[in-house]
Amino acid sequence: ILEYVKHCERLCSTEDCIPGTGTYLRHGYIFASLAGYVLRKNEGEELPVISVVRETEAQLLPDVGAIVTCKVTSINPRFAKVHILYV
Repeated sequence: ILEYVKHCERLCSTEDCIPGTGTYLRHGYIFASLAGYVLRKNEGEELPVISVVRETEAQLLPDVGAIVTCKVTSINPRFAKVHILYV
C-alpha cells in the first residue's frame, strides 16, 4: 500500500533517507514538494532514496526487469529518454 502525502508534508529526517524527486530539504528534514505517493528505494546507497510521485506516475513506475511499452521522446549517444505508456 502506497502512502499518500500532501504538499509540504514532512517525510523523514535526512539521517534516515536521501531526498529524491518530488522532495526538498529544509532544516535537516525531507519534505514533499507535491501531493502524491511516497516511494522508498534502495539504489545501492546506504540509505533509501525517498521520492514523491503523482498518482498516474505511481501506477507507471516499473520494477527492475519489468517489461514496458514506451515512446522515445529524445535520444543521445549515452541514453534514451522515454515516456512510459504501459507496465
